[in-house]
Amino acid sequence: MTGNLFVYGGPVARDTASALVDVGFEEIGSVMRQSVISAFSEPGAAGTDIEHSIANLRTEKQRKLLVSDINSSLPAELRSQTERIDCLLMDLVDERDGTWTNNIRQAVTNSSLLTESRLLQDGPNDFRLLKFGEEDHVNEYRKAIEKFSLFIHQEKLSEKLFIICNYWTSESREGESHPFGNSRLDPEIMNSLYPQYYGVLEEHFSSNMIYVPKNLCLTSREHQFGASPFTYTGGFYKYLTDKIIFRKLGTTDGIS
Repeated sequence: MTGNLFVYGGPVARDTASALVDVGFEEIGSVMRQSVISAFSEPGAAGTDIEHSIANLRTEKQRKLLVSDINSSLPAELRSQTERIDCLLMDLVDERDGTWTNNIRQAVTNSSLLTESRLLQDGPNDFRLLKFGEEDHVNEYRKAIEKFSLFIHQEKLSEKLFIICNYWTSESREGESHPFGNSRLDPEIMNSLYPQYYGVLEEHFSSNMIYVPKNLCLTSREHQFGASPFTYTGGFYKYLTDKIIFRKLGTTDGIS
């Protein structure tokens, strides 16, 4: 076994984790569908009926994901595994739709789960949407990353954190072009917005960031979840696994 893996983020971190499991890592925990702003906000969603709303979701997994987001669960879940974590893997895909915040510092990630639950539509509340790429969102993201950075250092996870920095792709290996499937957001627009978030991360985590070359950011309909702007061919994940293993072990010898 190469080490214990904790996954925080969206599809890119999830799929990279699968590639790492294939070469000997063991996944011991994950937090998904939870923006950094939400993770380091006050827990709860004042003015909403959480129990009523989560009943609108189809599966128990979906209900748990949304409740975890509302409860800002990341710090507690990481703290419970700190001694076991060898690799903390993170991406920024779940930041893409922005975050809802209110005036008592609560926040909920804007996601398909949130929309389907109708948590913020049913009943009065003072949540407002901070849209990805807009100044208010970037400012709140910066504040949340400052808290995240302090947490990572306090929990002695600094040498174990790997942040994936990837381009969204407009092209598939089969020659198809965006849009793919149900994807809504334009990859070119998203690629113009992400650098300001990477810049915030660079202030705290420059040595933890792995930038994937643009030529490796290519999707394929053969991916298990189909073609999308943030699902990739095998070379993308091979690049990341090699980088992570080399940083952990100083070599990729013996890794298939």
